[in-house]
Amino acid sequence: MKKPRILFFLHLPPPVHGVTVLNANIVQSSALRGAFDVKILPISYSQNIEGIGRFSLRKIFKTIVLFGRLTHRLLRFRPQLVYFSIVPAGIFFYRDAVFTWWMKLFRKPVLFHLHGLGVEESIRGPLSRRIYRRTFQNSSVIQQSSLLAFDLRKVEADIRKIYVVPNAVPRAEEPRRVKRPGNPLVFIHLSTILPAKGQMDIVQAARRLLDQRVDAFKVILAGQVYDSGYASRIENFVREAGLNAHVEIIGGLFGREKERALAEGDVFLFPSRREVFGLVVIEAMRAGLPVIAANVGSLPEIVEAGAGFLYPPGDVEKLAGHMTAFINNPDAAASMGQRAADTFERKFTFEVFERKMRDVFLDVLRSATPDIFPRPRD
Repeated sequence: MKKPRILFFLHLPPPVHGVTVLNANIVQSSALRGAFDVKILPISYSQNIEGIGRFSLRKIFKTIVLFGRLTHRLLRFRPQLVYFSIVPAGIFFYRDAVFTWWMKLFRKPVLFHLHGLGVEESIRGPLSRRIYRRTFQNSSVIQQSSLLAFDLRKVEADIRKIYVVPNAVPRAEEPRRVKRPGNPLVFIHLSTILPAKGQMDIVQAARRLLDQRVDAFKVILAGQVYDSGYASRIENFVREAGLNAHVEIIGGLFGREKERALAEGDVFLFPSRREVFGLVVIEAMRAGLPVIAANVGSLPEIVEAGAGFLYPPGDVEKLAGHMTAFINNPDAAASMGQRAADTFERKFTFEVFERKMRDVFLDVLRSATPDIFPRPRD
């Protein structure tokens, strides 16, 4: 029997960030390629993190070229399903809506994988409602958590089916080491440097610890700079608050470098003010780190009880309090880190993700194109 044909229309590196890393793992999945006849149409509008979400003439040219390549794939490959990582909000949603309408004009079933939020707040009048409804009509959608269902309320009636598949990462290339929290305790944060990620909350919490005469700690902030002004404000605060001995700011880390950095940490900090999933959180859990995270997006389903702490986003006092708790009881970092690693193995390995994605693809294909599966003989 011929394998069902699926076109993967996905954002891929460059640049390197959570969505493109996940998509790169998906297109390299031997399990998915073994089950389906897959062709890849990569989407990449920016060469670096600074270009994301910013308009340019170069992006218009790339969109036109991509439109031609999509048409070629639809005509020559004749996919039975298009798997598309659509941008859910902002001006670039309307670009992706046109791509979607074009695919549907060719009568191709579409499966969206949502890696962001914004549908709910983007539908503000009759015109935007009509565009969103037409785009999502009779399509299937993957979300990363049941906690994100609110964002699709205004188009839910138009969607064929909504699936929930949490993100995942492959197991680390090196075996996880049993961690013995050091003195000072090392808090580590890895994420793109921009206000929504909350790095300023971390350095302000560090200052509060020193004000309380708690100094047995070190903070490592790592990440690509998206907002240079914000990065400068963080550096100035560290210097003016006398935190140079306790806070180290480094650039973005990837691959084995990231794994080694996490292996040297004791506790992972994730104070993001607005987050859908936070792929780096499960990378930290894979390394056996407990997590202190803001209570946003999917994080309440990721950071289970005993694997870390959640706190209201932007509450620097609560963040500092949780950091102090670990400094005063470093053995708790080890025990909660083990619980985090156990949670990763149970819920967030790439093998678990592959099985769920395979089941979603098969379910969508059976519903949209039932003739591709042979009927059992009597």
